[in-house]
Amino acid sequence: MRIRIKAAIAAAVAVVSAGTVVMTANAETRIADGCPGTMVFGVGGRADPDAAFYKDIPLPAGFALHRVHYSAEFFPVTGLKSYDDSIAGGIGNLSRDVHDFHGRCGGSHILITGYSMGARVAGDTLHDIGVENKIPKNQVDGVLYADPRRVGPNGTPGGIEGNIPTPINGITMNGPRGFAGIPVHEICNQNDGACLSANPFTNFLQFANGVQGAVAAGAHNYPQPDPVADRGNFDTVRAQAPVIQYGPPLPVRIPTPWELFNGKIPGTQGQAAIQQLRDRLGTVLSPEAKKKLDEVPFLGMA
Repeated sequence: MRIRIKAAIAAAVAVVSAGTVVMTANAETRIADGCPGTMVFGVGGRADPDAAFYKDIPLPAGFALHRVHYSAEFFPVTGLKSYDDSIAGGIGNLSRDVHDFHGRCGGSHILITGYSMGARVAGDTLHDIGVENKIPKNQVDGVLYADPRRVGPNGTPGGIEGNIPTPINGITMNGPRGFAGIPVHEICNQNDGACLSANPFTNFLQFANGVQGAVAAGAHNYPQPDPVADRGNFDTVRAQAPVIQYGPPLPVRIPTPWELFNGKIPGTQGQAAIQQLRDRLGTVLSPEAKKKLDEVPFLGMA
């Protein structure tokens, strides 16, 4: 169920905690003191260091937006910083900004949202906040778009970081990730292999569909977000017609490549395994998608 907060409610702020809406009557007082009822912290994806993705999002009365800056680089595709270094920098900046805000405005709510690489940053930070428990969990929630560490519900495919390991230094696949009790709404397009990456051992064609969709069919492009309206504590896969036809997975439990190699496959063995997978993808992907694979270290999705 989506929780919608109408702009007409200027004297109250809805705070989501495990599906419960709590109304507070002193939102206007806090805004007058420089503390909004809810501060939205937005983190952009790759090559979006200033979170332009969130620049024009709808903000009801009582809400304010803080766009988090980080390098958003992904060497050798964008910039000079590695994926790992950019993620670490983003988590550091977001965590600092959130805790500074909470120190100034201890009664305000915090909504953390991120897209793609920014969803990785935002999701990891939400998890850390939940574990640390320095900010009350009923004052924090999240909305993530195209999260590469998304956990698929009921054993369905999750994000690329819990599926494909990498032997490349500076690109660490950290596996699935939860949120330590903080309510988070995960939103993923059905054909976006960044956040819905099928196990290639049990459903290769669905895996290929996610690659094709993400790198060449626009499935990794998301419309202007509305994280305030999208708040909740559940998982949403936005239906899309497949770009490569696939059926159900094999009815057997086979570990994902990430599980099989415990997240990182070493040296030449790892490079050979990834190359074998890329070669097989080359038999079903479009020429445009195959060209994109050559440009991005781990199948072009983060």
